[in-house]
Amino acid sequence: MYKRQTQQSRKQAGNPLWNRYQARDKWVFLCQENTDRNWSRLCQSFERQELADDARFATAEKRAANNAELVAVLDGVLKERKAQDWMDRWTPLGIVASPIQTLKEISEDPQAWENDYLVKTHCGEVNREVEVRGLPIRLSKTPGSVESLGPELGQDTELILADTLGISWERIGELKERGVIP
Repeated sequence: MYKRQTQQSRKQAGNPLWNRYQARDKWVFLCQENTDRNWSRLCQSFERQELADDARFATAEKRAANNAELVAVLDGVLKERKAQDWMDRWTPLGIVASPIQTLKEISEDPQAWENDYLVKTHCGEVNREVEVRGLPIRLSKTPGSVESLGPELGQDTELILADTLGISWERIGELKERGVIP
């Protein structure tokens, strides 16, 4: 049976090694299974032997039980360096992590363009090509594409009310007069 997941504060992460942290300049996403080996490599990257020796975090079970404390500790440690400095330390150690890009950074990311997460399409309003979000997923049998900007807000309201909901044109006129619909 499906169990509904509720949103949880990152400060209460069940696995503090799989969480978002603020580096000195931007956020990073650390993606490590809560194992002793991963914890040891992370402590090595921090150059903090006292963390590796801390009894509160000595096992996966203790790290999970003391998750709020560990998140607070990691918050403090990760703020000491820039995101790229952490990536430079973590990559050779096999620690999986990534900086979290801002929308501006994503718009300039060649990989986002190559994967069609961002595309260009014609806009009749300004009569030129504009940059828009692409489709976030690809399906092999029904691959979608962005070929226009889509309707303007409220552009099809009257047709939907009449054709789909069966509301009379007279009633639609009344709704427009009262300002209920544009």
